[in-house]
Amino acid sequence: MLTLSPGARLLTAADTGRGTLVTAAGDVWTLNATAVTVLQAMERGGGAEAAAVALLARFPEQGAAAVRRDVADVLDALRRHGVVTDR
Repeated sequence: MLTLSPGARLLTAADTGRGTLVTAAGDVWTLNATAVTVLQAMERGGGAEAAAVALLARFPEQGAAAVRRDVADVLDALRRHGVVTDR
């Protein structure tokens, strides 16, 4: 299961779907709606598949294969930067 690294916080803007991720080290990331949806799925205890389902519900025109690639790309980037951890 993936989780946000300790001390990281996700702030979202309901009107735009965008968000801000603040790490424990004070780094600030501006997130698009895809990244926000992925992190929100994680916060609810879901993994990559839960994130893909949530994105497909929000952006059905993108198609399942594209959405799964987007989820994998977001998670890979977050892992590389130490923002999410596997538990």
